[in-house]
Amino acid sequence: MFAEAFVNGDGSFPQNVNKTQKFSQAYLDEFKRRAESGQPYNEVEVNPTTGEYTYYGNTDWYGQLYKKIQ
Repeated sequence: MFAEAFVNGDGSFPQNVNKTQKFSQAYLDEFKRRAESGQPYNEVEVNPTTGEYTYYGNTDWYGQLYKKIQ
């Protein structure tokens, strides 16, 4: 939804998220693949050549902030 909103608002695909995380459709596809695999994975990877970080972690902020009603 982030990419779609960006394209609808600015007319271009976003290049960076908060000026540190590179953003692309390939990144979104890999993020989705990891999340849906059900397997544990490294949330942070470091490119050994460039030293750049890629973050694949995710936090359920609603789950962190609000109680579940039973």
